[in-house]
Amino acid sequence: MKTDHPIYLFLRSGPEAFRVLTGGLRLEGAYKVCSLTLKSLERRLDGLVAPDGHSGPAYVVEFQAQPKAKSLYNLAAKIGLYGEENPEHEVLGMAVFLRAADIPERPHWVHAPGSPIRCISLDSFLREWLAREPDNPYVAVFAPLIIETDAELTQRAPLLWQTIQQAPLGAETRETLSEVLEFWFFERFSRYTD
Repeated sequence: MKTDHPIYLFLRSGPEAFRVLTGGLRLEGAYKVCSLTLKSLERRLDGLVAPDGHSGPAYVVEFQAQPKAKSLYNLAAKIGLYGEENPEHEVLGMAVFLRAADIPERPHWVHAPGSPIRCISLDSFLREWLAREPDNPYVAVFAPLIIETDAELTQRAPLLWQTIQQAPLGAETRETLSEVLEFWFFERFSRYTD
């Protein structure tokens, strides 16, 4: 599953997107989001949430839809490369996984207190948030990734779509969230789109 572009689009839609994707982490101050290729090794970041006019940390966000043993090493390398090019910022990593079971054990220091990388599993909180915040379009976007059965998702799809269409959002944000939700629907129901 190619997730780089939808995750970048989602992050670009505002601070609420970052809060939802990181399991509740709130940004302090203004930030700008971009997708970036680090020239030294041509590494693409899914999303970079960088401070805009203040000294807060920069966040390198990587979304991992499939289990990969090397994913945390990859993120650590990207943090180092971005930090090397931007030493004026503290650089932290956000490793976002669909399932807690997909989080690699190594490197072990990632799981230690004070690690510059935070591992987040969407399955550990998004079901609860979907029930608690049913009208939040930033949560609705990820429903196709956490609703387990196709039957339930098929039933809930119109409501999820309407959650985004009826939310008090700017036109560009609504279009972005709609595009990301549509992407997840196509990924989830790919056997019907061939």
